[in-house]
Amino acid sequence: MKEVIENISHRFLEEAKSSPQLLADMAAMEKYMAESYGERIFIELLQNADDAESNRITIYSKNGHIFFANDGKPFSQQDIESISRSGASSKKRGVSIGYRGVGFKSTTYLTNTIIIHSNDVGFTFSKELCAKKLQISDINKVPTVRIPLYLDEIETEIEEEIQKLYQEGYQTIFIFKNARSGLLEDELAAVNDGYYLFLNHIQMIQINISTIRRKFKVLRDHRRVCIQEVGHEKKEWYIVGNQRNKSVQLGLKLDVQGQIMACEKDEAVFHCYLPTLEPTGYPFKINCDFSTDPSRKHLTWDEKTEAGLKIATEQIFKTMAETLQEGHEALLPIFSLLEKRQSFSKFSNYLSDKLIELIKKEKWIPLYNGDMINATEHKRKPRFLETSEFVWIREHSSMKQLMPIASLQQNGYLDNFLESFATGIYEIPDWITILSEKEFVEKADQTLLGKLYGQLLKSIRSKMLINKEVFPLDNCYIKDDQNQLMIWGSKKGIVYSKSFLSEFLNSLTANDIKWIDNTYKTGFTKEQSLGNDRFGSSEKTDSNVFERSLSSIFSSKKKTISKWRAAEYQCIEFEQLQGNQAKDVSKQNLGYDVHSQTKTGEIRYIEVKSISNRNAEISMTNNEYTAAHQYGDAYYLCIIYQQDNQLLLEYIQNPLKQLQLEKRVKQWEWICDDYSGDKFEIDLN
Repeated sequence: MKEVIENISHRFLEEAKSSPQLLADMAAMEKYMAESYGERIFIELLQNADDAESNRITIYSKNGHIFFANDGKPFSQQDIESISRSGASSKKRGVSIGYRGVGFKSTTYLTNTIIIHSNDVGFTFSKELCAKKLQISDINKVPTVRIPLYLDEIETEIEEEIQKLYQEGYQTIFIFKNARSGLLEDELAAVNDGYYLFLNHIQMIQINISTIRRKFKVLRDHRRVCIQEVGHEKKEWYIVGNQRNKSVQLGLKLDVQGQIMACEKDEAVFHCYLPTLEPTGYPFKINCDFSTDPSRKHLTWDEKTEAGLKIATEQIFKTMAETLQEGHEALLPIFSLLEKRQSFSKFSNYLSDKLIELIKKEKWIPLYNGDMINATEHKRKPRFLETSEFVWIREHSSMKQLMPIASLQQNGYLDNFLESFATGIYEIPDWITILSEKEFVEKADQTLLGKLYGQLLKSIRSKMLINKEVFPLDNCYIKDDQNQLMIWGSKKGIVYSKSFLSEFLNSLTANDIKWIDNTYKTGFTKEQSLGNDRFGSSEKTDSNVFERSLSSIFSSKKKTISKWRAAEYQCIEFEQLQGNQAKDVSKQNLGYDVHSQTKTGEIRYIEVKSISNRNAEISMTNNEYTAAHQYGDAYYLCIIYQQDNQLLLEYIQNPLKQLQLEKRVKQWEWICDDYSGDKFEIDLN
């Protein structure tokens, strides 16, 4: 290597002597690069180390010098040529992180003298030494990183440090002599997990400069990347993209349970392998081969960036389609992320516009019956139904056949996303078909049947008055108060259940009811005249009497749960302590917060209520009340409150049966100030 370095040095010195003006121009360009890249020095060193397939890097200061070392491939002749020549890098754009061959020039912001030691050979880039050899009095007309000079001797203190780093397994060492490290310290203080997320090799990072002391560990397991900074919580990300061709990647943040979540606004940026400051517009990261300004802080609009945005759009859409078509349930939260626009820059707007085009145009949503539709062909949830009611209807009727498969899973991510695109609506024939299904009506709650018939007959009346359309209900089933099945209008004097009548009559006006009686020879006008007072809540029962004691479900009543977590997660922790599989669904508007499956396979729907003390009032929203109706004994209230240094969880099974609820008009909440359930005392940590 000594001969290689001396040959390169001789050749470049001769070039400089023959073209002094070109050398001065290069010095001016280097100064510009140093000023432009001055806040990205660590990033440049980091990307070069990763391209050298390094697993470990360290950067620290000693005796006024800054040392940066990596354990990647040692310097070759080609590496020396590349680092010496601006724009002569052998790296391929889109394959390696760096590609310009100019990034290393930014390090000249730190010093005029840089030593590089690799393969047990040292050479230096020195503005002063080159000026002396070229007999140029003004050192500002000589670039620092241009002419490599072989080093026969190195100061003892630096040589000792180099040998120590070699002994620790490092292969290439950069020494920035007498460095001015102010800007570098600022950059190192701001380093976050995004710097390492899309790297290929680096696993260990150690920083020790002035007061900046930080250690990072990066673990890559297939598509998961875990980044742990010593003394801080670990950050986990899920990487979506082609593992071989990394032309574009999506970085989806994971919560403590390993589920996809929205990242913070300052994390949701475009990456050109390393982070820019340009927001993606969505709460996840996008890594691609974009063009950036010299500082690499912002994207610049050119053909390369436009092509990158198109590729990124296609990757997002491909992820959406494959999530549904291949049944990747873990990726379904991406639909929730796509609803959360955070920025409207020209880059994020372009990305969003192209994505919407694909969503509306392509047939990418698989239905239960095997067909494929685009987003506009999806049917919206009827406004008169609560989410929990709509979910139940889809699962227990022929409507299921025309639903996206993902909509039938225990989440609302896809449904919520498609609502803004869907143009289809459920028409009168759809409801007639469903109410003609004997098995559906048998299983349906009387309250739900009351609502369905009320809305259906209101719609039929409107159609018949306006268009004279006729909709026979000869095949539609109804139930009496004993849940006996019969055809609508086939029998006079039917005694309907209180819950059916309450919901049915509340859905209709007096004129609607008169029209129904005249058309179908029913007697609902008489029922209405009796008033709705008789449709009250059921009598209070002993809430400690369960068909199955919760004590048989929970194996232990003394456990430890995190004190400062949200109530939903405290409930999840408690469920998991019992060996149950529990997850948070509170943001999906299903009428409950936690979906739990016990070790025996029992599904439980848990609504969590956090109160300040045991005497505080609890309430249920209309959606929660409806879900409780639908799920019966599988529905639980979990009331959580703190007492001294203990957390108390009080489970109430089938609250509509166990509690006396008072309906208040303010928000259609169901209020209870007297409750009792199985108590569990949990020590807080």
